Amino acid sequence: MGATVTASVVYGVGRYVVHPSPRVVGLVALVTVLGGTGLIPIPLPESKWAVPRSWRRFGHVLYAAIFGGILGLGFVTAVASLALYTIVAWGLTVAIWLPLWIVLLMFAVARSVPLLVVAARAHLGDGYLLKLLCSLQRVASRTFFLELGLLGMTAAVFLSV
Repeated sequence: MGATVTASVVYGVGRYVVHPSPRVVGLVALVTVLGGTGLIPIPLPESKWAVPRSWRRFGHVLYAAIFGGILGLGFVTAVASLALYTIVAWGLTVAIWLPLWIVLLMFAVARSVPLLVVAARAHLGDGYLLKLLCSLQRVASRTFFLELGLLGMTAAVFLSV
């Protein structure tokens, strides 16, 4: 749900407000690579906002849907990856909505999988979630270099256009 809303807003802005050239996508990707390596300090924004506990009155399913929708937006709770900036820049340049929606949906799914794993383990009564969280952190650390490589390739492709 959040990915659909984000894709729709980004596509609408790109189509009707600002439509940057592909080189802008390359520049954004290059800056995010430099930010990821620490050469340019780019803090990832985080919000102190959380889904209020009072929303539990809506029931488990609706509460989970609201939380998932907000998390899926990618901007409301926290920006988890510098790649989101490149995806949004690219989204402003796309001619059709579907590819943007697919990419943002994959981004949202990848962002939610660790949460689902932890929630499932917690539901099963696993009291050692810290070990699981540490394992997930190690996986995220390893994939970070893959993300930087993909952003670097994206920068090269879009800057060469």
